[in-house]
Amino acid sequence: MGIAAAGQIKLMAPGKSVGMYRTEQQPPTLRALVDKVIAVYDFKEVHVGEATVGCARRERAAARVVSAVPACGIDVADVLVQFNSVQIARDTGYVGGYVTEVLRGESRARTSAFCILTARHGADWVGVTNVTVPAPRDCANDRKH
Repeated sequence: MGIAAAGQIKLMAPGKSVGMYRTEQQPPTLRALVDKVIAVYDFKEVHVGEATVGCARRERAAARVVSAVPACGIDVADVLVQFNSVQIARDTGYVGGYVTEVLRGESRARTSAFCILTARHGADWVGVTNVTVPAPRDCANDRKH
């Protein structure tokens, strides 16, 4: 179920490299899921404190003009993803977490929470959709998303 949900990350960040947080503080089940997702999707494993935001001034070669807007990004990947919760209820499932990225023209990273909805299709799980939410705990069945 979690592997199918991770496929939605490619839709959330098309054409971007993805780093996935993995910590020893995660519950064993969630840590195992993160390990599988990293292996299946070839995401870069990232630990707390490894990623930093860096900026450089952009210069156009033809005009030799330096832009006032710096080109900033996260040094280990374009987007960082963290899974925080997984919930399965019969034929549907939810994965909640955070995605962190530096948007074009900004010099700070922006973090937003998401829910990824999955559904059972026969014996397989399929990622259905992703939704931005106030916090990953809002992915529970009793919450609106």
